Amino acid sequence: NGQPVLVDAVVIARVTAMPIPNDTEGRLYIPLDTGGEATLLLDGRVTEGRWEPDGSSQASGIVFVDRDGAQVNLAGLKVWAAFVPGNGSFEVNY
Repeated sequence: NGQPVLVDAVVIARVTAMPIPNDTEGRLYIPLDTGGEATLLLDGRVTEGRWEPDGSSQASGIVFVDRDGAQVNLAGLKVWAAFVPGNGSFEVNY
């Protein structure tokens, strides 16, 4: 409806995207069980790291781990996750 989406953090997660064989709709298979490289935008900072599946519950989400191996606490925040194919590109302007 033209209204901006307001979030506290953005996780840009790199994924492997493969075409589903013989799929007439052109859908992609994106495995979400292994994680991968990621960029976190939070509090005006850009942090490189990894995204990993959060296996703490049946309806798991993802977590962000910085380059030092520390999990960034995103609990209670409105987080937008964008999944970008590994060969795709993005630009951060702020």
